[in-house]
Amino acid sequence: MEDDAPVLQAIDRLVKIDDARRRNGERRAKLNGLDMPVQTELSGPAGGPLAVSTADPDKLAAIIAATSRLDTGDPANTATSTPADEDSEGTE
Repeated sequence: MEDDAPVLQAIDRLVKIDDARRRNGERRAKLNGLDMPVQTELSGPAGGPLAVSTADPDKLAAIIAATSRLDTGDPANTATSTPADEDSEGTE
């Protein structure tokens, strides 16, 4: 009967080496800042602050409608508007 212990030990060692490489890669990514959350910034005209406390609901609705249109060349927010929504808006 053949002894499988050396083969199993070699496989175990390869698994440990792969695990160590993965952990080192994760630590290196964290050290380089690759794991940082994505941050976004909204700004007003000319990069200034965005004044939303003085805006009335009609102005906010107009801004939302203007930025969620799909028929513009570069829509700012396509997640809230679909072609079916546009068709229903035009028929009313």
